[in-house]
Amino acid sequence: MLILAGCSSPSGSDTEPTATAAAPTSAASGSGEADCSAESIASALPEGSEVVKFDCADVSGTEWAAASVNPGPTVFFLQWESDGWKAETSDEVCGTASAGLPEVLLSYCPS
Repeated sequence: MLILAGCSSPSGSDTEPTATAAAPTSAASGSGEADCSAESIASALPEGSEVVKFDCADVSGTEWAAASVNPGPTVFFLQWESDGWKAETSDEVCGTASAGLPEVLLSYCPS
C-alpha cells in the first residue's frame, strides 16, 4: 500500500500545505493518475475551503485522500477518478463504509 502524507502549515502561516511522499508523487490531472497535492484536493472541495492538512493512500488500486479544511473543523474524504478528485463528507465514509481504508485516512474521522 502506497501512503502519501500531507503536512499542515503552522498556525497563522501563509504557506500552503505540501505533500511529502514515500514514493514519487503522481502525475498532474488528466493523465489518469492521482494528483496528491493541496491544490488538486482543494479544487474538488466547496468554494472557500482551505486545506489545512491532508493525506493520500492507494487502497487496492484506488486512490483515496482525506483532508481537514477551514472553515472547520470540517473533514472530507476524496476518491480519485480519471478526471480528478470526487469529494464525500466524513459522514458518508466514517463507519461501516470505511472498512478497508488505512488508519492514516480513518484518523480524520470524528471520534
